[in-house]
Amino acid sequence: MACTLNASYIENADPLILEKLKVCSSLDDSQVAAMETLLLSGKTQYGNITTWTKETLADLGILPLYFTRKHMEQVNIYGEKKVLQGLLSQSEDKRDKPPRL
Repeated sequence: MACTLNASYIENADPLILEKLKVCSSLDDSQVAAMETLLLSGKTQYGNITTWTKETLADLGILPLYFTRKHMEQVNIYGEKKVLQGLLSQSEDKRDKPPRL
């Protein structure tokens, strides 16, 4: 059900909506933008991006695979690129097409 929500709903929803989005097999561009806006707000259980760790990225499940380049660069600044590469490898191992980077 959460996988079909529009961007406006995602942006204005309780931050726990992110847990529901983790199971989506695909998100459109507007949904990705809304998810990133919510994550970058720092008002989620994941906190401010500057405090993210490898564990945070692991807790985000598949969501980092949807990050746009801008968001990905912010994560890379904090040294978590290897975690993201690991997520991609796991996705490729399962022969899943990664949503996008």
